[in-house]
Order: sequence, then structure tokens, then C-alpha cells
Amino acid sequence: MTQPLAPRVLERAVSAAGCRWLGGILVLLSGIVLPGLLFAQETGPFSVPASTRTPRIEFFSDHFDYDRSSSVVYLSGHVRLHESTAVIRADEMWLYLEERRARAAGFVQMEDGRSLLFGDGGEFDFERETSCFDDVSVGYAPWRVHGRRAARFANRDVVFRRAWFTSCNLDPDSHYHLSASRLRVRPEKWMYAWNTVFFLGKVPVFYTPFFWKSLRKKHILRTRLYPAYDKRNGATLRSTTLFDVLPGLQNKVYADYYEGHGIGYGSELQYLRSESEAHGALYGYRIQESSGAKRWTVLGDLYQTLGAGWGLQARLQSQSDRYFNNDYIRSSQLRVSPDLTNSAAVFYTTSWGTTRLSYSRFDVGDSTLYRYIKVAETAPRVDFGSAVLRIWRLPWINTVSAFADNTYQLGAFTPKKSAGTALSMTRTFPLGRAASYVPTVSFAETFLNWIDADDGFGRTSRFMDAWVGRYSATNVLRFRSPLGDWDAAHSFTRRMRVNTAAPDVLADDRGTETNAVSIADTLMLKRSLWFRASGGYDYRTFRSYAVPYARRVLPVAADVNWQPAAQFNLLVHNQYQPGLGNQTAALQADWGDRDGRFLGLGFENNLSSTTYYTVSQEAGWRSAGGHWAVFGTLRAYAHTLGGLNFDLLRVFEQELRLKRDFHDFHVELLFRARPGGVKEGAFRVQFRFDKDRPVWQMEKALWRQWKTED
Repeated sequence: MTQPLAPRVLERAVSAAGCRWLGGILVLLSGIVLPGLLFAQETGPFSVPASTRTPRIEFFSDHFDYDRSSSVVYLSGHVRLHESTAVIRADEMWLYLEERRARAAGFVQMEDGRSLLFGDGGEFDFERETSCFDDVSVGYAPWRVHGRRAARFANRDVVFRRAWFTSCNLDPDSHYHLSASRLRVRPEKWMYAWNTVFFLGKVPVFYTPFFWKSLRKKHILRTRLYPAYDKRNGATLRSTTLFDVLPGLQNKVYADYYEGHGIGYGSELQYLRSESEAHGALYGYRIQESSGAKRWTVLGDLYQTLGAGWGLQARLQSQSDRYFNNDYIRSSQLRVSPDLTNSAAVFYTTSWGTTRLSYSRFDVGDSTLYRYIKVAETAPRVDFGSAVLRIWRLPWINTVSAFADNTYQLGAFTPKKSAGTALSMTRTFPLGRAASYVPTVSFAETFLNWIDADDGFGRTSRFMDAWVGRYSATNVLRFRSPLGDWDAAHSFTRRMRVNTAAPDVLADDRGTETNAVSIADTLMLKRSLWFRASGGYDYRTFRSYAVPYARRVLPVAADVNWQPAAQFNLLVHNQYQPGLGNQTAALQADWGDRDGRFLGLGFENNLSSTTYYTVSQEAGWRSAGGHWAVFGTLRAYAHTLGGLNFDLLRVFEQELRLKRDFHDFHVELLFRARPGGVKEGAFRVQFRFDKDRPVWQMEKALWRQWKTED
């Protein structure tokens, strides 16, 4: 059954071609002869099947012929046919009205709103809404596909035989392409191919039996491969697949092969609603090594507001051994350490203050490196911090805090239970335009189920169900001068004897936990140069020994920051204690932009290893066009016999990273050696399949001129 072609359609087709004499004849025929042909009864000699509900077809052309004996319409010259789902253009076309199909020869183009297809000849079945083409080319931005033959189905899927496809926008000499025996494309959704070979230029690089690629603007799956080699694991191939589980929730799936140890796998969930409302990550990884050892890790971090003032926080860390993350780390989002730190908390905030219920645990590895020992655990702990309170009409800022906890400590004979409360009061007194005085006083009382303390006779005894009080006072004087901004402070804390209100003067520290003065000065000579220095003195005395002067003087710290230009920065830090020598010295100088060309140099020395200096050097270079980049890191220990007399230099970490941006892909080569016996090399290629750029120049195509005539 076919849809009749109304006379006005033929009249409009002829008028569009601009052939006046032919138009007159066809208009005459359309008004006298064709009505009889098109609308005659089915029993007549020139009948056409009755109308159906299938969509109407309209066509336009320069020339038109109609064979009434076979119900075939021949069109030639700028043929344009409109059907329900597409517009077809061709050099010439035959319409088989009874069969509702068409055949086109010469140059053919089909546009369906999602893709643009053109080829050398084609066949169309309007009843089934299918079509096929020879030597076809199609654009699915940013991809272009060529095939020896293609078939288009009613759901707009297109299947290509002997396909050639690429997203490189250089035509015809694309930098890369893929060749496949069969390719199926669902526009704006996905495409997949069988027996696929990847070519760089004309050189085949690798083969894969199956290739899949998303055509969505936001991809469902994104997979990356990282071939590498390291001294411990041998040759490795790491894969990372990313996909969105829900809006704001992304998952990474890891599947890795290690030549020396087997297959490892894991997953990482990342959640982000906003930094202030909710963010978190959960990561797990496992491998059963060829030796039979089962190694694994689970890491997590979470911050979540629940509404109405409620929220929760959590940190999770568990692993099979201390060195797992050194050997197999895949997550870069979570902080890791050889020891285990776990915590969780629920908090509730009101106009009165914040209440927090928490749990925490700390474990350290034992000598076997494969077991952990619980050192401390608090389960649970409750904290409360009030908002600013008004006490009578005192013009002070008053706050109240309270806590209660149950703590296990390694070596303690029983868990320690404690609870306490504290009141703090502070106020700022202006002393003119350039000075102020800020006093703070506080009092705290703590209850403990047991405590080891001085019994008043110079002996340490254990008290059960004990109360301990403390009071403290801090006075801060702040003022400005031509020599900088100064903070001068005095802090004093006194502890009461157990279960009394009297000072604990018989204890070794005489009940004085803090009694020190400090002073700090910040001097900004100009916006690019500032100095900071601080120091102090400890006045505490002890019953069992006399504190020498050198230990009473607190370390003198000095910092200098100089930034004479936008791309240069120098930071110097030093901490010195009279009588004991230098405590810490550090220098860091940076020049340039770390995303482009830069140079960084630093060194550090501290009291834990006074004869060793840690030297760090970083450098990077990027070409003017940004296509080439080289980054390197070198860290070493330098041993000194005294002063600048060095006798040993040992490199403990080195890294070299080469990057190159090609037209269609990004290449990165990495070499790294670091503590823990890690020596590795990695090679990464990231294809730029979805770069936003024109696929080809449509204006230069032969069929582009037809578009201007629509």
C-alpha cells in the first residue's frame, strides 16, 4: 500500500526547479490526467493502492518522469526527498511507489538530525524505515566513519562493513585511525567494533577483538591503560575505568596485572556535593600474590551534613601490612601512613553550641610488619562547646566546654574514664590606636576513675574516682611600631592537688604546668619582603632538679619571605636554642610557573639528624607551544663532618617525567626511584578522542551547496 502523491506536490517540485515550460505542461497534466491516475477506483486500469497511515513523502528535482505502467517515478538533478525521519539528496533517484522504496545513484546524502551520511548510491525502504549505502561516509562528532557498505535501521542504528574510523580532524591524512571488520553506531549514544586494528599513520600498532566508545557528551565509561615496569613487580599493566554512579558520585574500578605477583583489583568511590556540605571517598584494593600472600587495604574519608544542624565525619584505614601502600598504592585522594588511624564522629549544632560524639583508634605495626598492635582507643567521647554566653552584665566573651570519654591505653591496667568541664572568659581592651590588651582566664575541673599522682609525701600513688582542678590565665599585649607588629604574652596554668582545692605544690613540677613568656614580631618592609621572629622564656621550677638557663630559653625562630618578582619566591626558616644549638634550618627557593618552566631548590636540617642535610631539587620545562614538557625531581642526603665539610652525598629519590601533546593523544613517560625499594618506569597514552574541534570542513564538501537551497 502506498501514499498517493498529491498534484500540488508535483506542481511545487516543478516550480522549485525553475523550468517554466516543463512546469506548465506538468501542471496541466497534474490537473487533468494525474487526478484520474492517482484517485481512480481500484478496479480501474490505472489504479494506485489505497492510502495508508504511513507518513507522506515529498520530493523536489530538476527533472521528473513518471512511468504509469510500473508506478515508478524517475528524478534527476538536485534531487531532494523528505520523509518522516530524514532528508535524502542525490544526483538521480527512482521511486517505486507501490513498494514504497527508492534507489539512488551517483552522489547520495542522508541527514536525520543526528548524523550526516553520504555515499555512492543507496537503497531506501520507507515502509520498514531502513536503508543501505555503498562506499559510505558519516560524521558523528567528533568521529568520522567510512565503510565499504552500511545499513541503517529504523532505530537509527548504522552498521558498517569493513569500517575505517577516526576522530582526527585532518582529512585525508589523519594521524591515526581504527580499522574494523564490523562497526555498529547508535548516534549520540555509543559505538562498538569487532576485530579492530589501531593505526598510527599507515602503521598498525595493536589489535583488539572488541572496541567500545561512548558518543554521549558525558561519557558513561572512561577507561585508561598504564603500562609500566618496576623493580619489585616487574612489567605491569594498570587499568582505570571511571563512571558516574549518581550525580556527584563517581566510581573508579582498578584491574591490574603484575608480572611478578599476579592480578590486583580494587575500586574507589568519590563523593562530592560541595566542600562545605558533603565530600568523601572510599577506596579498596586486593591482590593475592604468586607466593600465596593475600594483601589488601581499605581507606576512607567522609564529611556529611545531614540537615537541621546534624552532620558526621569519619576516617577509615585498614591494611594487611605496613608496606602495602608502598608496593601497590593506586589512590591519590586519601592520606596513607604505615600506622592505622581510624575515627568517626557525629555532631549536632544549635544556637547554644555544638555537641560531638566520637570514636578514635590508633594502631602501630609490630616487629613482624604484618600485625598491628592497638596503642590507644577512645570509645566513646562526647564533647560540647557552647556559643558565646552572657553572664550577668559582664562585658566579657564567655564560653563553656565539657567532655566525657572512655580511653584504652596500651600498658594501662584498666581503661581510663574521665569527664570534665571548663569555663573561659576573655576580653579585648583597646590601648589607643596602635595597641590592645587581651586577657583570658579559665577554670577546669576533671573527674577520672583512676589517676597516678603525687600523694603529698613525694611519692606517686594511684587515686581512684579522683577530681583534679586547673586554673589558667593568659595576658597578651599587641602593639604596632616602626619595627613591626608585636605580640607579647604570658601564660600561666596551675594544677590542684587531687580531690582538693589547694595547689599541688608537693608534686615535682610544684603544680605549675605552664609559666612562660613569649614575644613575636612581624615586620613587613614592603609587600614583597617580610620578616618574622619569635622567642620565649620558661619560668617553671622543679623539685627534683634545677633547670639550666639553656633549657629555660625557648627556641628562637626566624622566618624570611622574599618575592621580588611574580615568578620568584624565597623562604628561609631557622630555629635556634641558646646553649643547645640549631634545632631546624630550611630554605626553599622557587622560580617560574610550575605548570610551565620552573626551578626549585631546597634544603633542610633538624635536631633529629644534625649531621645530615636533606637536599631537594625540582625543575620543569615546557615548550613555547605547550606540546613538550619535562619535569624532574631529585632528593638526597648530604652528610657533614661539621659546617660545610661534606663527605657523603646519597640520592634517595629521583623522578623524571616526559610529556608530549600530539594532535590526537597525550603521551607521558615516567621514571621513578624512591625509598622502600621502589624503582619503576611507566608509559601512558591518553587519546584525545573527544576534543572539541571541527571534524572536517563541511563548507568544502560537494553537497554543501544543496543546503543553501533548502
